[in-house]
Amino acid sequence: MVSFAEVLAGAHPSVILVLDFHGTVSAPDPQWPGECRRRDVQTSFGTFPVVWASGLRDELHRLSEDARVQLVWSTSWGPEITRIEDLFGLPRQPRAIDNVLPHEEVPAAKRAVIDRVASTGIPFVWCDDREAVEGASAGTSLTIRPRSRHGLTLADFERIKQFVSTAAARLHSVPVRNP
Repeated sequence: MVSFAEVLAGAHPSVILVLDFHGTVSAPDPQWPGECRRRDVQTSFGTFPVVWASGLRDELHRLSEDARVQLVWSTSWGPEITRIEDLFGLPRQPRAIDNVLPHEEVPAAKRAVIDRVASTGIPFVWCDDREAVEGASAGTSLTIRPRSRHGLTLADFERIKQFVSTAAARLHSVPVRNP
């Protein structure tokens, strides 16, 4: 697994996908076709209901396997997000927040993460139901602030994929010189 510091150093080629968890990936009423799944997940700081759509999990799998994308968790779950990676069958992804945070410290920690990511100039997508702010970053970015009750939608994933394609093409294009 690549560390967050390595991601910031440009160890990954194209787009950083910064993901919150509750209200973004897990939401009480996901707006996806098919059945939703629910599981209570035990962590060191309590048991939490996790609700997700299979389609959303599948989209996360596809993005985690896309060589143009580096998923990074930015969540108060800190290292406990491995429980979700295991539940979803996802490979380990870097964590921008490496410890479990009290509720009142979460906004400042997430803003610091985004400021650090934006300062690299690497294109990024920021998905967070509470903290994401349009136009809050310098550089090439896409901000998605899903409704907490519904989390990310299929339309959001389509926007992410389009942004990744455009950013990757821009980063990997070679200017043509006229003789």
